[in-house]
Amino acid sequence: MKSYAPVLLEAVSCCSTPHATAFTMSWAVSIFFSLVLVLAGLVGWIVYARCFHPLAKFPGPLVASVTRLWLICDVATGAAEKTQARLHKRYGMTPGSEERGRS
Repeated sequence: MKSYAPVLLEAVSCCSTPHATAFTMSWAVSIFFSLVLVLAGLVGWIVYARCFHPLAKFPGPLVASVTRLWLICDVATGAAEKTQARLHKRYGMTPGSEERGRS
């Protein structure tokens, strides 16, 4: 009868040093490239929103042209009406709002 003990020991010992390091290295590399892709996507969106979007020619705050997170926070704090009035005073009415009867 053949013994399988040496084969099992070899299988356990193969995962200890060289392969475990290679796995850790590939995991770190994939995390790095994932972060690089996310950062590239964010930079691409900011460039698009500020330069190539159809509404990019109208003035306004930088953060408001890139994300709507400021509006969510403003509504959550209850200061949306004051902020809208301040923005209208600073930048003027929204284009076409006079015809629609809203701002």
